[in-house]
Amino acid sequence: MLLPNTHVPGTRTPPTRMTAARYLKLRRKAAGLTRYDLARRLSMTPGALINLRRAWVVLGQLELPNATAKHPALIDAIAEFIPLDVAIYHQLANDPVDRHPTVCLACGCSAEDPCTGASGICTLERGTCTRCQSGAAQ
Repeated sequence: MLLPNTHVPGTRTPPTRMTAARYLKLRRKAAGLTRYDLARRLSMTPGALINLRRAWVVLGQLELPNATAKHPALIDAIAEFIPLDVAIYHQLANDPVDRHPTVCLACGCSAEDPCTGASGICTLERGTCTRCQSGAAQ
């Protein structure tokens, strides 16, 4: 059994460890949103917690290596717009590495939140999902 976030033999470079920041960025990109798009959506919701400029800055900070959200309500708000599993985000942010869930190192999907497409639902194999391995996620 391959442990999560480990090097896949035969690949060019070993993938980096999955972090909460990397997970957030991958899930945003999987949703097809730029950071500005997501910031705009966050700032336009009724009772928005944050204005557009601040949202754009905060999202940039959250995507910096090893960054984590200080306010859980922000991650909950982000999860309204992108396919982000809040529980996985918090595990990556707070749990020791050996207790991290297995997440695709290319798109951020997981067994709980798999990719779906014309070929069906993906499965995780050797650190990446079958959709990313086939190039369908491109």
